[in-house]
Amino acid sequence: MREAIGPDKVSGLSVAAGDQVWASAWVLHRHRKFWQLPTAFMPDRFKGSAAPWVQLPGFIPFGAGPRICIGLHFALSEAQIVLAHLLARYRITVVGTRPVIPIGRVTIEPDYEPMFKLERI
Repeated sequence: MREAIGPDKVSGLSVAAGDQVWASAWVLHRHRKFWQLPTAFMPDRFKGSAAPWVQLPGFIPFGAGPRICIGLHFALSEAQIVLAHLLARYRITVVGTRPVIPIGRVTIEPDYEPMFKLERI
């Protein structure tokens, strides 16, 4: 969320100084202008991009600009280390067949808490 410092127009809508403007990562990350098959789970779409949050205008998982998340590099490093350790030791499967539906809020969360089964490899 940002506060407008002066009057402007965004997509034909008037914005006054002091108005709050929200950029929804949920909408942006699924916008057909930026993505082929925008709602499909396709991790390979980022293949060959070392920092897609900088190179792709429609991808802002850590925010953007001067207020980008200060924990960006730590979060990515931590995720890689944790996933590497888990996947090297366990096979992870979802218990049950009910699909997990993402719910867009401030962050994205599942529609229910799925149960997982860990099997030591």
